[in-house]
Amino acid sequence: MCARRPQPTRTRDAPTGRHGRHRQRALRKRGRTVDTSVPEPPSRKGDAPGPPFRVLVVDDNRDIADSTAQLLTIVGFDARACYDGQAALAAADAFRPGVCFLDLNMPGMGGEELAVRLRAGAGGRPLVLVAVTAMSSPEYRERTAAAGFDLHLVKPVDPYQLVEVVDTLFRACSPAGASAVARQ
Repeated sequence: MCARRPQPTRTRDAPTGRHGRHRQRALRKRGRTVDTSVPEPPSRKGDAPGPPFRVLVVDDNRDIADSTAQLLTIVGFDARACYDGQAALAAADAFRPGVCFLDLNMPGMGGEELAVRLRAGAGGRPLVLVAVTAMSSPEYRERTAAAGFDLHLVKPVDPYQLVEVVDTLFRACSPAGASAVARQ
């Protein structure tokens, strides 16, 4: 009879009980224990006066758009997802985002055309445009810069990098945060 190998334990911090207490769990693999706890996300509530920082995510892949918007909502930003250029233009007029993450290769209106139209429709208010694409060549970076993008991120985007970008922009745009960003 063969000895049974212990199965790896795949767990994470999870709420237990009805009072929201958390229990530390770990990932055990090949005899080693790795801490998989995630730091508490920063709270945006009360960080700056005025309305919450708004983010618009536009991607024809609904899973990417929805999960990105949900991640940004979880860490405290007001995020919405759109799946095409026309819907993004309509949402931007009503929602008035401070940051837009745009996929470049979408059917219908591409990300470059959408960026030009969003910038024109912003009416002089600050708007940061971030290109999110699988294309990483210098030619694509030049094209996105020419279309008016402020940043160029290559898919797959690390979720921590995504939150860090928005958090840095949030701090730069808030009155108290602008001086903190300048000191860094």
